[in-house]
Amino acid sequence: HHDDHTHPALEPLHGVAQGSFLVPQIGEIDDNVWYRIYLEATDSEGLSKTTYVDVFPRKATFNVLTEPPGLQLSVDGKTVTAPATTVSVVGIQRAVRAIQLQPMNEELYLFEGWHDGTEDPIFSFLAPEEPLEITARYTPLSIGSGVGLEALYYIGPPTFQAPPVVVRIDSTVNFDWQDGSPHPLIPEDNFHVRWNGAVEPYISAEHTFYVTSDDGVRLWVNDQLLIDQWVPQPPTETRGSIFLDGGQRYNIRLEYFELGGGALVQLSWSNPKLPKEIIPRTQLYPSTLTNPVGTFGFQLVPNPTGEDLVLDVLGDADARFHYEIFNPQGQLLLRGKFDVTPPERLIFIELPDGLPPGMYFLKLRTPVPKVEEVLRFVKH
Repeated sequence: HHDDHTHPALEPLHGVAQGSFLVPQIGEIDDNVWYRIYLEATDSEGLSKTTYVDVFPRKATFNVLTEPPGLQLSVDGKTVTAPATTVSVVGIQRAVRAIQLQPMNEELYLFEGWHDGTEDPIFSFLAPEEPLEITARYTPLSIGSGVGLEALYYIGPPTFQAPPVVVRIDSTVNFDWQDGSPHPLIPEDNFHVRWNGAVEPYISAEHTFYVTSDDGVRLWVNDQLLIDQWVPQPPTETRGSIFLDGGQRYNIRLEYFELGGGALVQLSWSNPKLPKEIIPRTQLYPSTLTNPVGTFGFQLVPNPTGEDLVLDVLGDADARFHYEIFNPQGQLLLRGKFDVTPPERLIFIELPDGLPPGMYFLKLRTPVPKVEEVLRFVKH
């Protein structure tokens, strides 16, 4: 029985004067419950009378706590914020589940174990007659300050030799383009992508990296090739493992190509304490944008830059150069020219007024000697 509804219990029994029944320990967790037992007696004349008696359970309380306070737990499937008190029928099976990883006050907390030293995330018990305290202990983790990985999108066979068509920061690698395209400048098929940057694990542990892709992928972590599945394929998960120290940043590079049909690529990780998940934005950092000296000898100093570009011309050159500045979407923002006469080395290019912070491309060319160079830079 409950206040507002009932459940069937035993079927009617006939011809008995006494007996017993066992109350189940599993199933009903509501404390607003009792049993009503009906007795019907009929005499030899056929007259009958019915009466009943209510059997109420013994109750007790249990408290769930977390260290530190304020984290969430699941009590029999219901999420509560600790500390929280639950009234229970004595002897009923109860279960408290710890949420493995959860944020609070801009920090991340990892479940370590219970007050009794056990580490299983589910703490099961029979509600005792005396009040009980159950404490889940958590360790704080430092959430990273990452923004994602540098992504370079190319058209054509996966050689990574032509200049990228689109360069941007992808907060995560979790894309299911299906039969579509990742960008208006990219075709639906026959493109390839390289993600560069660093990854920062939460804890020191053996980490497993997973890539689900259609088509081919290669993954390097800490300059070690963990996954080499550079073949056309339907959606397929591949994995590789490496030990990483928590709070340290490691180089990561993911390469992917799409030949035809569906396009899918997802980058996940797990470790013995944390379940598999897409690597979050906060733990991914884009590459430090530097420009290697090109075939003619150019580099931008500094990079990132401010209101003006300073171009350092390395090597002997006597020529007139034409330049163009584009945004990652390929839109032309500025066009001009300058002369280089040795021993002059530094060229100043004034950026357009109101140019917002972000990533851009400087294209340099001259017909004699024939030179064409594309440098990428970031404006503060």
